[in-house]
Amino acid sequence: TTEKATAALVVKAPPTVDEPPVAPLKAAGPQLSDFNGLPLFFDNDEPDRRTQRTTTRKSYEETAHEYLTRQNVYREQMTNGLSGKEETRLANLTDDFFENEVRKGFDRLNQLCEVLLLQLQEGKRFEIVIKDCTSPRANTEYNMNLGKRRISSVRNHLLSFSEGALAPYLESGALLFTEASFGETVAPANVSDNLTDERNSIYHPDAARERRVEIVGILRH
Repeated sequence: TTEKATAALVVKAPPTVDEPPVAPLKAAGPQLSDFNGLPLFFDNDEPDRRTQRTTTRKSYEETAHEYLTRQNVYREQMTNGLSGKEETRLANLTDDFFENEVRKGFDRLNQLCEVLLLQLQEGKRFEIVIKDCTSPRANTEYNMNLGKRRISSVRNHLLSFSEGALAPYLESGALLFTEASFGETVAPANVSDNLTDERNSIYHPDAARERRVEIVGILRH
């Protein structure tokens, strides 16, 4: 009997005291500085093909969605006549560009709008500085107008974001939109401007990457 009692005493360990759970640290939300240099990409001669207008009624959301629907077209044009490893390489290159640059840029623009809205609602004032870059297929004057249309589409995106939540701040001047146009002058020399070589001057990611606008700064006023 004594042995059994001793064994029971050994088995019954004192109850442990549960420590209060430690709350995980909250990750800091995105800061406006995170969006400096944000690129937003466009299809060839979009928005509004073959015009000299400097503004558009389209928003960037509309142009980006249209562009993303053409991913298969770009892949087919890039791999046409090829096979094996080179076909696979160029198909992957195209898909990576659309998913990791075009789509990501659009998603990041919406994140920027959300951060801006929260801070504008606190009474802060900002200036967005945006520049355009174009592929070198057209002449400089045409490209400058095209770049202005692209910047116009981004402004339209801000105006229509979240059912117009940012529009009063743009109209009052609490949110300024400053254009700095660079046109073809910043296009790398290795980007094709050969009109007959559409694979490299339109569909290749190196050329497509030059058809963009870029948010170069968000300034606090």
